[in-house]
Amino acid sequence: MLRSRVMFSQTVEFRGHILDSLLLSKVLDEVVAQGGSFQILRLEVGQRGADPSYARLRILAHKRSELAQILLHLRDQGAEVVTEDPAAP
Repeated sequence: MLRSRVMFSQTVEFRGHILDSLLLSKVLDEVVAQGGSFQILRLEVGQRGADPSYARLRILAHKRSELAQILLHLRDQGAEVVTEDPAAP
């Protein structure tokens, strides 16, 4: 019988020139390199060079400590941790 592993997750957002600066790519690579995984929940691409882009990601890890370490690195890259309502579905 297969046991499902508990995953810890947190939603983060990035704003700015995250595509042309390759920040989003670097962030996703870093999450995976640290043993986590991600889901892209929303991605809005700026239409002109001066327009910022926006990404909302769910970061997942098998251990709470791993997630905390990943989030620490992402904050250094400009991530904003989203405070989610625990009562929301």
